[in-house]
Amino acid sequence: MFDIDDRVLRNILLVEHDPLLSSEVRGVLTEAGVYDRLHRVAGADDAIAYLRRDAPYYAAPRPNVVVLGEGLRCDEAERVQKEVRRNPSLRQVRVLEIIGEDEAAMPNGAEKVRLTQLGSAISPQDQAY
Repeated sequence: MFDIDDRVLRNILLVEHDPLLSSEVRGVLTEAGVYDRLHRVAGADDAIAYLRRDAPYYAAPRPNVVVLGEGLRCDEAERVQKEVRRNPSLRQVRVLEIIGEDEAAMPNGAEKVRLTQLGSAISPQDQAY
């Protein structure tokens, strides 16, 4: 007899400069039972290259969810969001922006989420391709 693991593993792209904040995100996701593939890039330029599969990301998996880290500047978050919106192959990709507990959400089109709510914000509907 064997167990069948029916979880769907999604690819999550985290855009975050700070390695400590990246570790916090990984911890929150693990704590929430989100056992997905987390790929990290440090900024908007790398995120856009990743999404376009430009060098050095030729073989990068298509993300199901893009998480814009709390340490990302507003202009960088906006650039990544625009890339997702303008690229037809990314229309199914959700964009979540982590905001601080006392931070006001900027209107850039991304879904806003507190770090503590990130695990529950990534839903089973974000299916792998």
